[in-house]
Amino acid sequence: VGHGTLRWNQTEVITAPSVYFGRGNATGVLEVPAGGQFLLGTAAAPITNLRIAYNDALHGTATAHLDFSQTNPTFTAFIASDLSIGRETGATGGGVTVANGSLTLGSNSSLTLGSAAAPAALNIGWSQNTNFASGANGRATGVFDALEAGAVLELNLSELNVGRGSTFGVGHGALRWKYGRSSRSGAA
Repeated sequence: VGHGTLRWNQTEVITAPSVYFGRGNATGVLEVPAGGQFLLGTAAAPITNLRIAYNDALHGTATAHLDFSQTNPTFTAFIASDLSIGRETGATGGGVTVANGSLTLGSNSSLTLGSAAAPAALNIGWSQNTNFASGANGRATGVFDALEAGAVLELNLSELNVGRGSTFGVGHGALRWKYGRSSRSGAA
């Protein structure tokens, strides 16, 4: 079982194809102080994927809860392809995979997912397990809390999944959305 904590307060932008918090059988923690900054990608060079509580280890539990409302740092993310919150990809024979994740925005948060030319997927609580060998199963729980009125969102979506299950997996998702927000979606 892995456990990692990133304590971050830098003005540098993190650039990586994929950024994970709580991947596999692990817990991921992000700590950003009040007045701090956490910057993922740029408009010109977005990261490809942000995955929070993403279990691709075939067993165990992935856990991560990123809450920017507590210390309200500057959080800016540009994501090109996929934002997944609480997602498991399948269990081994007799195994159980679990993912439990959340993302809560603060008033200093700005998130851009996809673009008009290249929409992205937003997955909240997705269990992809299709294996039932020896009773294998999966569970995924995800919460995306965008209730903070000051948070800025631009969602250009090809797909929106809030609670998505599979043959032998159960997905639970919650999207908390402030009235008046808008997004574009090709499939929901």
